[in-house]
Amino acid sequence: MRQNFVEYVRAWSARRKILIYLIAQSILLGLIVTTVRAWNVDVPSLAYVGPWLGAAAGGLIGIILGSKRSSL
Repeated sequence: MRQNFVEYVRAWSARRKILIYLIAQSILLGLIVTTVRAWNVDVPSLAYVGPWLGAAAGGLIGIILGSKRSSL
């Protein structure tokens, strides 16, 4: 079953992978913001958005480079 899923995802276009990744990251950012605000902690927004932004950008670069490699 896992092998079938892997093959299914590999067949996706780069645009589809990026769209799904951005949707998932937007949901994650919303959860992070909601959680930090619920704690009523006086934390600058860059303190919790910065690490998320770095990880999100790294994942996006990985998808793009992986898509280019698989098409070669």
